[in-house]
Amino acid sequence: FSLSAIFLSLTSVFALSASEWEASDLIVSENRHFQIVGRDAPSVAYISQLSSFIAESVLVELADPRYDNSRTVLVQLNEVSPGGTQAYSVQISQLGFVTLSIYWQDKLDLYSTIEGLVCGFIQAYGYASYGALYSVPVPANAWIIQALASNAYVQLRPKMARSFYLEAEGAPFNFLLFEGRFGNSLESHPMAAQSFALYRWMKKQSLSAGNKQKIIRSALQGIGSLENLLWHCSVESKTAFLEIWKAFLQQEQAKYRGQFFDLNRSKVWLESLASFSEISFETDTQFEDLRVQSL
Repeated sequence: FSLSAIFLSLTSVFALSASEWEASDLIVSENRHFQIVGRDAPSVAYISQLSSFIAESVLVELADPRYDNSRTVLVQLNEVSPGGTQAYSVQISQLGFVTLSIYWQDKLDLYSTIEGLVCGFIQAYGYASYGALYSVPVPANAWIIQALASNAYVQLRPKMARSFYLEAEGAPFNFLLFEGRFGNSLESHPMAAQSFALYRWMKKQSLSAGNKQKIIRSALQGIGSLENLLWHCSVESKTAFLEIWKAFLQQEQAKYRGQFFDLNRSKVWLESLASFSEISFETDTQFEDLRVQSL
């Protein structure tokens, strides 16, 4: 097919306006789950690679590596956000075709891009798996979308795990994480941090693979699953969970702590280096004379 034919096909399905796209400027890249459309070749190639990684990451978490869908997610790299603040938006047609618009601006960060790709992919996956429930944009619980997005983000930037744990600890645990539906206006943090930490905690529990998937898929269907999770993990109450939660965050932070002094200890150490009169040397009397002929 020619580039113009592809463009006309896309406009007939997704009703892209002529003012937004010009056929001569259109660049298209496609992978197994996404079709990316934009004007800038490096940007299109970047999103094509990133989206392929995101799909694989999510499918591993959903234990569904063989998932395939003839309806690929159309990703439009737009230059202007309608409201000026959105990083992306997700739409689904009556025929079940999903369109993800990413607003390609300087302020767009990696996490928001990943979150958008997760939303678009889950929208298509949800429609294929749950039908009419996903005829509206992203009906899943917010925490599972944020968990899948932050999990993929940390896979790309492992050192950010400790930052997520710190952020999660810095705010009271929000039990509504398991009840609230996802929305594009939802702040990414500390929601993302607590969702990430909660997901990692769940994965460390002695749950069967089947029970873990039940919890995840309940969340994908917008069904609150906190009581179910606590019951499966033998946690007696929310109060007991909060104690476990606090200990877990501190334990995980310790794993990622770098081999550095804190600010006060670093200051003392640097000041001691600046004053050579305070430096003393200790020698082993056995090797006090280190001339070659003495060895």
